[in-house]
Amino acid sequence: MKKYTVLFVGLALVLPAVAGAAEFRSGQTVSFNETMKDNVYVAGGTVNLVGTVDGDLYVAGGTVNLMGTVTKDVVVFGGTVIVTGKVGDDLRIGGGNVTVGGTIGGELAAGSGNINVLPGTLIAGGAYIGAGDVIMNGTVAKNLVIAGNEIALGAGLKVGGNFDYYSNKEAKIDASAKISGATNFHQQAIKGKPAGKASAWAFFVFLTFWGLVCLAGAIILAWLLFYLWREDSKEMIEAAFASPGKELLRGFITFFILPIAAIICWITLIGLPLGFLIGFGFAVLTILAAAVSGLLAAALLAKVVFQRKETEINWWLIILGLVIMAIIKLIPFVGWLLAFLFYLVGFGVLSNMIYKKLAPNK
Repeated sequence: MKKYTVLFVGLALVLPAVAGAAEFRSGQTVSFNETMKDNVYVAGGTVNLVGTVDGDLYVAGGTVNLMGTVTKDVVVFGGTVIVTGKVGDDLRIGGGNVTVGGTIGGELAAGSGNINVLPGTLIAGGAYIGAGDVIMNGTVAKNLVIAGNEIALGAGLKVGGNFDYYSNKEAKIDASAKISGATNFHQQAIKGKPAGKASAWAFFVFLTFWGLVCLAGAIILAWLLFYLWREDSKEMIEAAFASPGKELLRGFITFFILPIAAIICWITLIGLPLGFLIGFGFAVLTILAAAVSGLLAAALLAKVVFQRKETEINWWLIILGLVIMAIIKLIPFVGWLLAFLFYLVGFGVLSNMIYKKLAPNK
């Protein structure tokens, strides 16, 4: 275990600080309309915010509806995300179907299946969007950058800077839309070249091969975790089943805080060695968490399908669990989101297990 101690010293130093000065909410349905003075972290099936967050807001959920006010940054991941309130600083969104309205005091960065920015939306910074279909309205004070399949700029859209878009077809731009800077069309597909199909096929073969390699690696690593560290593996499984919402929230926080902590250490130079240690530890954690999520998938199959205790898993259940997770990821957007939430639960129980082993005995 000494080699793991070296890798995760950064985790032990960072995680206790994350828990301070913050409010945590989790559950199947999370709704609040009060005013909260600290940063807020939320995980739930359905999340509704009507009140005020005087700080940053981090949300992971199936359906997320933010109608209130957040004075600083908002980071949200969900299947369906609707943001129509007021965001004081930057808004970062990842989701299947996304609707944005209201006021954003900083930048908008969104990656989704479909995104609709409503008329009357005010974005004080730039907007950077990647989606299948994009409908853009409102006002963007600075540059607008979009990558997508179908891109439409609505009537009354105002862009204070340049408009750059990446697509295989030209955007539909309403005649009344006003773009102060240049409009640059970066065509992604080059027509008329026979090599295009061959290149696409080669890329597909590469992705398939790489996916199989990653799946095989996750299976082997999950086997090693369960058979070499059986008691620790069972403890993580029991923790995930006892408090899935809590572990999802823990995984969400750890997954996004650790890279930020590493970057802060790097740019301060004084903390450069610690920054590299945290960064390396985070990289190892992301790999191990994939194996842990495989153990959790096997445990879920054991309990729900085969009517066993969740810790009564074996080698073929681990394979089956990871294969099913790989298939779920192939479902556009929703499947990936479900797999990612499951992964965050594994990330949460793993980081907590490591922290407990490294923390001084009380």
